Amino acid sequence: MILKTILKILRTFAVGYFQFPHVWMIRAIGPRAAILLSRLMSWFHWLATFVGAEKRTRRALTEVKSKLDLPESVNTIMRRHLANKLQNHTEWNVYSTARGRKFVKDSYREIEGQQYLDDAIAEGRGVILLLFHYGLARMSFPALDAHGYEVMQHVFRGATYAGSTYDWMATAAMNQLARADQASGLKILYHRPIQAFITLSRSLRRGEIVGMNADGMMGEDFVEVPFLEGTMRLPAGSAQLAGRSGAPVVPLFVESVGMFGHRLIFHPPCHVADSSPEAVQAATSQFAEILEQYVRRTPWDWWTWRRLQLEESADGKTIFDIKALSAEKKRYVQSLGGQPA
Repeated sequence: MILKTILKILRTFAVGYFQFPHVWMIRAIGPRAAILLSRLMSWFHWLATFVGAEKRTRRALTEVKSKLDLPESVNTIMRRHLANKLQNHTEWNVYSTARGRKFVKDSYREIEGQQYLDDAIAEGRGVILLLFHYGLARMSFPALDAHGYEVMQHVFRGATYAGSTYDWMATAAMNQLARADQASGLKILYHRPIQAFITLSRSLRRGEIVGMNADGMMGEDFVEVPFLEGTMRLPAGSAQLAGRSGAPVVPLFVESVGMFGHRLIFHPPCHVADSSPEAVQAATSQFAEILEQYVRRTPWDWWTWRRLQLEESADGKTIFDIKALSAEKKRYVQSLGGQPA
């Protein structure tokens, strides 16, 4: 009991530091220096994994390493994974500053497959921009804004700190995240059951672009699809919305190019015939196939390793369950001010 209390205090301190003094510091020193600092801190985070930190992540990577067919060791994948996550956190929190906005314009210049997005927009039924917890995913929205594309982000803000810190810190951290969202100046829609679906449908009818996550962990409906020689349970919301609205789905990934450069990669539009279970299953399987190609190539870019709950099916295959951990289901933030839904 005493040890658990000590660990909870340490986690509360760590979360408080990263969401407040650390954020203030990286905004003061500017994006390039902040990214270098994030790389240094990721090494300390990585060293902590040898004494018990990120146990779920290391266990998941160890179990799937044989399926990835890569020369890199689990330790190397782990180190690069932590560096990527911390850089994503850093760039998003620095974006609200003038130097942060200039950095995005200068570093997110490369676009691959932009015509796919333009063709989807030209259909006139809106576009569902499909992202994954992969690479610098959140930074794709500021990057698209810099290129002249306005996107409404659909965000499922869960109390992801509630299980490891005290509730007052979880609330404070989520409010800080909401302030960063507001300071970005981008269009953000916090999830509420039914209401979010209606709002997104209306945006699509107006021909707008909405951003949704294809491997989110807090959806209402999940479907089981092939993934890494096993199966994975993915949320069906994006496919259901596409089937009902007729909007094309354009998968998007963000890859790093060197220390400071980035590349936006658009895939050809996917069309979902209708919202029937068969059509949703087929579309979600297609999304999972695209994600698997990236995970096999650069597994360190996928954020979701720490959330995976690996099970074994009756035929001996691995089931990748990415549903939210029990500690992440306590409350949701819908607006600045942190009122739970």
